[in-house]
Amino acid sequence: MSKFELHAFDVKLDKTTKVLTAIVVFTLGLTIYLLVNRVILYSHKEMLPEKIGLAIICLTLITCIVFSPRKLILTNKELIVRCRAYSKHIPIKDIVSFHSEIIDSSSIRLFASGGLGGHYGLFWNSKYGKFKAFFGDRSSTFTIKLITGEVIVLGCENSQSLINELTSIIKKSQR
Repeated sequence: MSKFELHAFDVKLDKTTKVLTAIVVFTLGLTIYLLVNRVILYSHKEMLPEKIGLAIICLTLITCIVFSPRKLILTNKELIVRCRAYSKHIPIKDIVSFHSEIIDSSSIRLFASGGLGGHYGLFWNSKYGKFKAFFGDRSSTFTIKLITGEVIVLGCENSQSLINELTSIIKKSQR
């Protein structure tokens, strides 16, 4: 752990998200297997539709693996959303407000995963308009609003503890 790291919070998936992820990964894995066998067996023929389908399915799975949230890390200077292959850094000084709120299922996915490996991407609902989200379990979400007006919904195991630590850091920085 870095000397600047206060705490790391795991992003846990709820039961529905785990089941959805298992079913979709199994189905897509089986489809990949069948398409690869078909392309190998009939390699003497033009298999363009099968090859395009295979590429789309593989890109979908890779994208879901890369963007699925794993941890929220709180430091004295920033809140880091750690995904498998990248991290999103949110400076503490840019946070205007935050509060606990359970996100209901009425949000519309604009360019997002609706449960495959978690909930992440760009969503829309009537309360916030467009917002970004990175969470695994809807019941443990909280919302932060940035100076720019951007709304980000985050979620992690023991989110109330993260909110308490974030409140403490913000109060210390305002002194």
